[in-house]
Amino acid sequence: MMSIRKYHHAAALLALLLMLLTLAACSTTKSDETYATIEELGDELGYFVNSPAYLPGKGYTTTYRALDNAAAEIVYESDEQTVTFRMAMTEQELLGDVSEYLETYESTCRGYVVPLHGKDGVAYAAQWNENGKTFALRFEVGITPELFDEVIKGV
Repeated sequence: MMSIRKYHHAAALLALLLMLLTLAACSTTKSDETYATIEELGDELGYFVNSPAYLPGKGYTTTYRALDNAAAEIVYESDEQTVTFRMAMTEQELLGDVSEYLETYESTCRGYVVPLHGKDGVAYAAQWNENGKTFALRFEVGITPELFDEVIKGV
């Protein structure tokens, strides 16, 4: 038979465990935090964050995030398109899975070859390294490889 003292001790441990689990579930990671400006994002990450100077379309809202791998993420959303731009100060994988894209095109607008991943004649995603930095772009709605070149030029 369990003594009342042991029962209270077990109940206190259970309450503490539940409280810790609740706090863990409510904690945020960097990827949950957003910043008001690209400058605030850069301050958080400790480096100047590039961004595309040109995007096809109009009316984008912009969300700035710092990802857990010290990468910057900027999401541009409009009624017609969502564009995700990522940048890191080191060479790393930022694009994610591109296996759904059966075609590869090439952009040479920056003086070297950047593979564009797409299907049905349009490009959706690209990742490239430049001066030790990594850049990645992903379009929810595919665009022509020529238009993708224009976006890459402006980064």
